[in-house]
Amino acid sequence: METRTRIAGIIIQGGKILMLKGKGYKELWTPGGKLEEGESGEDCLRRELKEELGVDLINSKFFKEYFGDHFYNPNLISNNRVYLATIEGG
Repeated sequence: METRTRIAGIIIQGGKILMLKGKGYKELWTPGGKLEEGESGEDCLRRELKEELGVDLINSKFFKEYFGDHFYNPNLISNNRVYLATIEGG
C-alpha cells in the first residue's frame, strides 16, 4: 500500500490549540498538508500555513512521527510528522 507523508503543526496560543474544520467535514484536524518532493518538513509547514491560514511560521520543533489510516483515502497509509509551531499574522 502506498504511503503519503503529511506534515502537521500543533499551534498553541493563549492556552488554546488551533484546529481546522473543512466544509462538509465533521472532524477537526491540525493545519498542514502533503510533503512535496524535495521539500523539508519545516518548509512544507511554512507553505501550508501560508496557504491555509495566511500566517507566517516563526519557528518549529519536530515533535512526533506516527503512521495511520489516511484521512480520506482508504488505499493510502498516512505517515504523519508533527511539529510544535509558533505563528505570526492572521
